[in-house]
Amino acid sequence: MRKLREKRPCYKRSFVAHRPGQQILAFFLADCVSFGVLYSKYHRPMAIVTKWRYSLRWALPHKPCPGLTELASAEVEPGQPCPRLIDELWKPGTGYAVCLDFQQPDTMRRWSQEARARVRRSNLAKRLQVQAPLFADELYAREIEQRAGYFAGERPA
Repeated sequence: MRKLREKRPCYKRSFVAHRPGQQILAFFLADCVSFGVLYSKYHRPMAIVTKWRYSLRWALPHKPCPGLTELASAEVEPGQPCPRLIDELWKPGTGYAVCLDFQQPDTMRRWSQEARARVRRSNLAKRLQVQAPLFADELYAREIEQRAGYFAGERPA
């Protein structure tokens, strides 16, 4: 009989806990965040997490919010428990939930010109193999010749 591999859950950038506390946070931390790095379901780092943001938000989408959608929020270092202010404001049965968001740096990682060129050429080759497999080589050469700059990784102006 085949041995089944243990599956890791799919991770989101926002985590909602209806009962704030150490046990829920510890379970979540053990599963997806390690040393300030958020991991995807494929065990690849998704992003470097710089701050965690706890907030008390309305969590019942089927009911209208009676007041503010977000009552309180606080930013903490990765791995820190929920701040006492948010813990004290939360009450069961009110419709508000303690949410945890992973703040990411504002700068985006840009692809290098070589990486862009490599991906564009491979996507072209795959597309041509599907659409016209008999003439794929000829069409590939023609397209590379006509749009040399684009397939060299240059950004469109």
